[in-house]
Parts: sequence; C-alpha cells; structure tokens
Amino acid sequence: MGLDMYSITLNRTPEQSVDFAAEDAAHIRYWRKHPNLHGWMERLYRSKGGTAPEFNCATLLLTGEDLDALEEARSHLRSVKVRVTNPSTGRFALAQPADWGPHESGLPPEKWSSMK
Repeated sequence: MGLDMYSITLNRTPEQSVDFAAEDAAHIRYWRKHPNLHGWMERLYRSKGGTAPEFNCATLLLTGEDLDALEEARSHLRSVKVRVTNPSTGRFALAQPADWGPHESGLPPEKWSSMK
C-alpha cells in the first residue's frame, strides 16, 4: 500500500458517509506518502462506520466539521518536535504534545516526558 489519497468532488450528496460509489467524481487534490493524514482519515472512516478490513480504496465523506477537526489536528502536528537520538543510525524520537493520546505516539503518556 502506497498511502495514496485523493480529494474528490461529486455532483450529488452520497446516501452514506463511507463506502459510497464515486465513479462520477472529479479529482481536486492528490497526496502520496502522508502517513499522519492517512491515519487521521482512517480513524474518521472507522468512527463513521467504515468496516473495510484495510483502509485502502475506501470513500469517506468529509463535512465542514470534519475539515475543522483536520485543521485542529494539523496544528498539533506543527508542534511535534523530532530529535535525532543516534545520528549514525538515523534513529529518532518524537516529543508529542501533551494532549496527544498514546495511540498517536505508540508510547504510554508516562514515557512522553523522557522524549523532550
């Protein structure tokens, strides 16, 4: 899976917010290799009832509220700090903002302070 995503527009409102047909879509934007955006979209897809085993080639209706939430999430991404822990291997650590949950960093909150 290459993490390819497309923003499209339709001349109709889909009857459901996920997994709708989009053959009549006009493409607006394309993203590639954006794992943070992909993960955010997959969580939204699941919260709206998406059940595909893999979030790949799935359709998801974005509302104005969804776009506002995405902008809020984007502001958190700006505050993420990357620190190289071993320049010879390229290993790095993320210092996550305090309000991000453990699923965002893969670390429990008590470990976050050690990442500063």
